[in-house]
Amino acid sequence: MSSIVTLCFCHILCVSFVVDFITGFTCLDNRLYVVYYLHSTIHVFTADTFSEVTVITVNGLEYPTYIIASHDDNQLYVSDVFSVWRVSAVNPTNYELWLTVGLPHGFFSLSLTSRRLLLTYRLSHTLRQYSTVNKELLRVIDLPDPVKRPTYAVETSRDTFVVSHLEPHRGVSELFSKFHYLVVTFT
Repeated sequence: MSSIVTLCFCHILCVSFVVDFITGFTCLDNRLYVVYYLHSTIHVFTADTFSEVTVITVNGLEYPTYIIASHDDNQLYVSDVFSVWRVSAVNPTNYELWLTVGLPHGFFSLSLTSRRLLLTYRLSHTLRQYSTVNKELLRVIDLPDPVKRPTYAVETSRDTFVVSHLEPHRGVSELFSKFHYLVVTFT
């Protein structure tokens, strides 16, 4: 059961937040969409006051781990261990099991750039990019050896990829081409 907690400091600053195991959230058209661990629902709040507007039930969604929004077509994409669900933000009863991934380790995160969905795989040395128009696998991006256990990746406007990773050191790397990359590590 989730609840909203509001903290007020000196009657000037009030901060509201949801209390539960949140696994992902995204904003679209002044709405905040939130997914929780082991919940088959997407909770929708106003982005300015955090008032809950509705709850979208997605039958079949079991382990939501990430959610992103497409401003191009008003769709929400929710990762569920081995699959991606697509939910219409305009008509929330219109949802589908959009993509099933047959890899044994599932994936960690999603990112979206201009109708291209990028999946980051937990224990793989690859990223996979799909078209949101027709589900076509556009490309598989092989990660260089110094980039292991990726946790998140985004495509830049320069057609490069920025990847956060856990091994061999926690860091962020930008992949410029198949043979060139920059690694920034954190201690």
